[in-house]
Amino acid sequence: MMKKNALVITYHVKNCQRVGGFHYFINYLEKLSYDIDWVTCPVSLSWIFHRNDKENFKNFMDLWRGIAFEENNVQVRHFSAPVFIPAKMARVFGREIGYRYWPAWEKLRKRMKPEYDVILVEGVGCQYALKMRESFPKAKIIYRPSDILETFSDVPDAFLLEKGMIETADITLCVDEIQQKYYKNRGLLEQPIEILRNPLCTEKDMEFVRSWIPENMAQKTVVYVGISNVDLEMIEYAASQIKSATFIVVGPFGRKSHDNIMFLGSLSNKEFMPIVEKSSVGISPVLEKVFDKQDKLVAGYTRKIIHYMKYLLPVVMTCSCNYLNLEGFYVAKDKDEFCRYVNKALQYSAEERIHLRLGYMKAMELFLNHKVEQQFEEIVLGGR
Repeated sequence: MMKKNALVITYHVKNCQRVGGFHYFINYLEKLSYDIDWVTCPVSLSWIFHRNDKENFKNFMDLWRGIAFEENNVQVRHFSAPVFIPAKMARVFGREIGYRYWPAWEKLRKRMKPEYDVILVEGVGCQYALKMRESFPKAKIIYRPSDILETFSDVPDAFLLEKGMIETADITLCVDEIQQKYYKNRGLLEQPIEILRNPLCTEKDMEFVRSWIPENMAQKTVVYVGISNVDLEMIEYAASQIKSATFIVVGPFGRKSHDNIMFLGSLSNKEFMPIVEKSSVGISPVLEKVFDKQDKLVAGYTRKIIHYMKYLLPVVMTCSCNYLNLEGFYVAKDKDEFCRYVNKALQYSAEERIHLRLGYMKAMELFLNHKVEQQFEEIVLGGR
């Protein structure tokens, strides 16, 4: 049988507690018998001074030297081309001194295979769009924007970079209707842009929700789990206004606990899920970013939302449009309304939370792992 090769370019690393949806798509390619070249970028010299689960000395050295391992009966090579100029300097002076925050394509190309059948790219790979097509003209290029590049990157001309990627790719797979609408509103009407949701839950999760019985907890707890784009000031404001509840924040934010708010740093799923289980309310105050008068960032479903739903938590959010018709979800317009909704959600009894089960399960069915895997397989192997 002829060996199949896939190239993936992503911000994620293999050895990391925080596993995003992109890891699942790499895993799906492995199950389809593709050997994988896994490129992580950008990787800067500053990693050697960090101690978090992703940016640290070991991962820096592994990616610089390159590591190889077998997974799902295929070969995986994991590497990068670290940028040794400090990241902040590269952002400020990049164009003048010839360095970029990302490694030069030529450095990465030397470590790649001669040909690939499939190339799966996340937002960080956008600047390589034309180089990819020139280097691998026969490859099927799939762009998977886990996030809209303009919302999380301070790179100049972020939208133009992403536009070039979408125009170059054979297909773009958005996480939800919000993302798809964003690209269509910006004139990308002729490009193949489809929706492939993140595989956020399994049949085992669905079985759990069917039988989960929450308790009436004496201690009220409000929880946030995430890694970026969160309005920490809004969380701290709510904690200052709602002294009767404890606020727990899980994520790499580097803040110290005080009063009734606890910052626990990054935790693995195994570590933070018991916290969600014992919580009363799940929150997601997303920072709003306005692109123009008609278009602003809104939030779609994320892994933390599925975690909240799994334990039948009422949820309080900001700047979102995907949940307006789902009982148990509250969308706040400002910090005072956010506090009112959190207070309201804290009053839910165990019986009222059980009443949320059917609506939550219907929403979760959209993100079943096996359904997403089947769709992805059809896209990779089929003519789409």
